[in-house]
Amino acid sequence: DEFHQLQPESKMLYRGYIHAPMDDLPQVVQSMIPHGRALLNLCEFGTRQVLPTAEESYAVVGVIGSESGFKVEVRLNRAPLPEDEMEAWMKALTGMPMVYSPLALY
Repeated sequence: DEFHQLQPESKMLYRGYIHAPMDDLPQVVQSMIPHGRALLNLCEFGTRQVLPTAEESYAVVGVIGSESGFKVEVRLNRAPLPEDEMEAWMKALTGMPMVYSPLALY
């Protein structure tokens, strides 16, 4: 109640971790529909491993499954390159079209 007084638009949610084979992801997502989504981390790395001259950043590559399907997401703690270079780099990194969408600061 005290938290909602400070942030009335906030929502209560549960965030848990599931350890399962990737082949089980469709069944896990199906069990969460319509309100949940599942996030599967595929790999994590420091960006200097693939961009030795760029600013160091930390990347997590994952799959998000929800009622609308599956998507690949690369989360970065900061952009290692100038913003206008990020989309092309992420496309080269993953081998698929990507959209760079920086999140607003907290």
